[in-house]
Amino acid sequence: MTVSPGVIETPMALKASEEHPERMKMLKEATPLKRNGQPEEVADVVHFLVSDSARFINSTDILVDGGVLQNIKKMM
Repeated sequence: MTVSPGVIETPMALKASEEHPERMKMLKEATPLKRNGQPEEVADVVHFLVSDSARFINSTDILVDGGVLQNIKKMM
């Protein structure tokens, strides 16, 4: 099982925003929610996946990207 986060507001993403503001703005605008993710949102997914509630989930990748990957694929 893997978790694939999108742009999450961490120190690394904030630095990327300073270094590549146009690219980061494009990613935010391509996200249906029009915002970056928060670390807690990724943590919530991981918390669920390690709980008994997810005991039958196996061999999959969970995107925690606000829908940006689907929108980027459509743009290409």
